[in-house]
Amino acid sequence: MKKSLLKLTALSMEDIDWARTRVYSSGNFGQLYINLKGREPNGIVSKEDAEQLIGELMIELGKLNDPKTGKKMFDNIYKSADIFNGSTDSPDIVFFDDEMKYSAHRMFELGSNKLITPHPIYSGNHKMDGILFAAGRGIKAMAEAPSAEPQLVDLAPTILHCLGNYIPNDTDGRVLQEIFDSTSKFANRRIGFSLEVELETLKVKQGARKLNTLRLFSRKDQESVEQRLRDLGYL
Repeated sequence: MKKSLLKLTALSMEDIDWARTRVYSSGNFGQLYINLKGREPNGIVSKEDAEQLIGELMIELGKLNDPKTGKKMFDNIYKSADIFNGSTDSPDIVFFDDEMKYSAHRMFELGSNKLITPHPIYSGNHKMDGILFAAGRGIKAMAEAPSAEPQLVDLAPTILHCLGNYIPNDTDGRVLQEIFDSTSKFANRRIGFSLEVELETLKVKQGARKLNTLRLFSRKDQESVEQRLRDLGYL
């Protein structure tokens, strides 16, 4: 079977010597994974050694300076546990600069002989601080930003609440109640979670019988969603 042109001209994960690899990068901005035994298919780093390796890498990343400006390259260096919750496939280290200007090479491996460089076509990028616009009936005018800063994860539960939908019980974030006018239906509507509703419904149907397990999302549903995400290139 003939190899594709891409395989002949570009490197991929298949070209890595995993038996000699302790850490690898996967992702567009500073995502490092330990080649951990028991988690990675060809892992060589034990759990006992992983924490020490992560610490060493974080120290070394903090020492990197731009040779042209002398400026520290990465302002933000995090361990997985510091920023992720419940994910089993998150990177072990995430690092980036405030301006998102430097690229840890993965997509441009053959475009440079350096591991990290300023983005080759930088004109703007993702930022840690965003802007939230909210307007319309039921949304109050605010002279200044709320004391509790809205987070990106707050948008989904807030939108679901505004639409009158129940919020999945494992959803991160909160409903931004501070943006609602006190007389609006949004402010006076009870915040409902789907698990509570399902339990209440089942209690009505089945009396006071105790439920040991409750599946809100079937395996078939999950496989269907995963396949759609895979088709779109997200998995």
